[in-house]
Amino acid sequence: MVAASTMHPADTWYAGLHKPPGTPPPWVFGPVWTVLYVLMGYAAYRVWVRGSNMSLFILQLGLNYAWTYLFFGRHDVRAACWDVLILLACVAFMTYSFGRTDPLAGYLVMPYLAWTAYAAYLTLALRQANGL
Repeated sequence: MVAASTMHPADTWYAGLHKPPGTPPPWVFGPVWTVLYVLMGYAAYRVWVRGSNMSLFILQLGLNYAWTYLFFGRHDVRAACWDVLILLACVAFMTYSFGRTDPLAGYLVMPYLAWTAYAAYLTLALRQANGL
């Protein structure tokens, strides 16, 4: 849904950018996000059934969507950098919070925390490499 609302098949903007070292090929994103969303969903369910506050989970989903819109939709890499840094802090705190509520839930979102840190590196390095 996010990609459909922000990218056009003829959009060559991203393809024309200089990529930082460690940028994965495009085909990696679909499988990775599928796994991450399954893990996040199950972790969120485990925390929710224990009556915990889901505000951080909802906030990080919004920040995640905002990054996609800012980066791919508006090509506003500067704003996407700020967004991903705030997202990273939010996911780190969510991971801690989930772990305190249900240790398994905390472990389940750790791959998402790692992926978000990786996305922050890629976003910041892409901005620097392209002078955006």
